[in-house]
Amino acid sequence: MASKRIIVGMSGGVDSSLTAALLLEEGFEVIGVHLQMAHDVPGSVASGCTASTDRQDAIRVAAQLGIRIEVIDAAPAYDEHVLQPFLKSYQQGLTPNPDVWCNEFVKFPLLLAAADRLGIEHVATGHYARTTERGELLRGIDPEKDQSYFLCRLSTEMLQRIRFPLGELRKTEVRERAERLRLSTAAKKDSVGLCFVGDIDVSQFLRERLPQSPGNMVTSSGDIVGQHDGLPFYTLGQRKGIELPNGPWYVVGKRLETNELLVSNVQGDSQLFVSSASVERLHWIGGEPDSFEQIDVQLRYRQPVQSAVMSSLQDGQLLLEFSIPQRAVTPGQEAVLYEGDRVVGCGRVH
Repeated sequence: MASKRIIVGMSGGVDSSLTAALLLEEGFEVIGVHLQMAHDVPGSVASGCTASTDRQDAIRVAAQLGIRIEVIDAAPAYDEHVLQPFLKSYQQGLTPNPDVWCNEFVKFPLLLAAADRLGIEHVATGHYARTTERGELLRGIDPEKDQSYFLCRLSTEMLQRIRFPLGELRKTEVRERAERLRLSTAAKKDSVGLCFVGDIDVSQFLRERLPQSPGNMVTSSGDIVGQHDGLPFYTLGQRKGIELPNGPWYVVGKRLETNELLVSNVQGDSQLFVSSASVERLHWIGGEPDSFEQIDVQLRYRQPVQSAVMSSLQDGQLLLEFSIPQRAVTPGQEAVLYEGDRVVGCGRVH
């Protein structure tokens, strides 16, 4: 395979635009690939970042840089591997990570498939993370933008073929370099929200697609204090949207079998805190550790790492015992395991 050619996933944002520019400066022949993850979703946009706008921006930057770009319709793969499992998970009382699934099942498999088709070894994206030749995954140097959490389910074999040029930069540097190069996306706002629909409130998105199933809001003592419109629309620790007297009220649990939402107006309610959690669907980068011992755990994106002791359980599960009780450890979320800056592996909170 040609070593000086590289595929760059171009989303239409400033990060992937600068990634392509930096690799050109390194002497690579860059071929852009824009994955159209979803067709325009009515009501899904709050800041102007639609699927068609992102596609046009990616094509515009490619023309500006003088590189070819290919647009691949990834919507069918997205629907199968991300959107439908996302909706199903919420119906099962879980709070999933669609961005993790996107990277694992859609984005990088499609980019690598495009590279294979063209006889190219490496692909690159604008993620804030780092890789090594051995296929290790490391945090990006900018702690505010590090995205290694979302990349935790990539395999060692995939990581050996992936480059993240922005992993060595801070976001402020990325903006400055893009402005110096006069890239057309230099001032474009970062996208936020769900990876497949853009800037939209998750609860709103779910309400548009899942049937309402009203039930009681109850306290731990069994008192009915209100009504909810469906368990999928709430998550552990949530305060927003619970309009009851004598608040604020927080979600402290769900009872799927009785369709009850457990709530509390006690600040720091102990029901929200756990000293341990089991995780399943384990994934190791570089192989399973020889021994299970002290590890750093990140339970959600941008959460500070927490110290824990890990031990093996039956049925392929792992037990994490936290040094400090953790708030709102939510089933369905990824628990990402770190040794320093290196991602050791991950598991889904059970």
